[in-house]
Amino acid sequence: MTLASGLHAQSFRAVASAGLVTSQVSGDNLAGFNQPGLFAGLSVWRAFKNEKIRWEFQLAYFEKGSFDPARPDKGDFLSYNMRLRYVEVPLLVSAYYKKFWWFGGLSVGYLLNSRIRNQDGDFPENSLEARPFHRSEFSFNAGLRYPLGERFEIEGRFNQSILPVRPHVGNVVFRLNLGQYNSALVFGIRYKISKSET
Repeated sequence: MTLASGLHAQSFRAVASAGLVTSQVSGDNLAGFNQPGLFAGLSVWRAFKNEKIRWEFQLAYFEKGSFDPARPDKGDFLSYNMRLRYVEVPLLVSAYYKKFWWFGGLSVGYLLNSRIRNQDGDFPENSLEARPFHRSEFSFNAGLRYPLGERFEIEGRFNQSILPVRPHVGNVVFRLNLGQYNSALVFGIRYKISKSET
């Protein structure tokens, strides 16, 4: 596949994306990208004149959170499950280098809903663990994509909150640690679904 065959400086392209997410929340006293989730998005992108750089506007559904399963075989019967569902709008810039598209950018998200459970069910509304999340999330994205023929790309992406998604218990601040932050890895595939000349 040549670069020129996949890009047109005078055109916009629409792209559909789908993938799997593995995520964690810093500040929850757990470790590891253990929460599985889904990612799905629609994008439009356009190449700059040199055809090796392009910008992209995306609207995405993004599941994040934190998960610590019970391990009865090891005598651990406690579990924790935080699931956060966002609509996210990333603005990305990509550069083509050594057969990969390397990209980065910022995004703003809106929290659709949240749910936190343990081995006994949902936490009570008046519990400290059920304290509310911020409705808005600001994050940065970085990753790479590899073209597969004329229409498909595979993608790996890292997404990290810039501002806390909710404060610590009692609004405690630990130096630069102002609260809980989302961290997520996305592994997905993209399909170029349309093209229109401008």
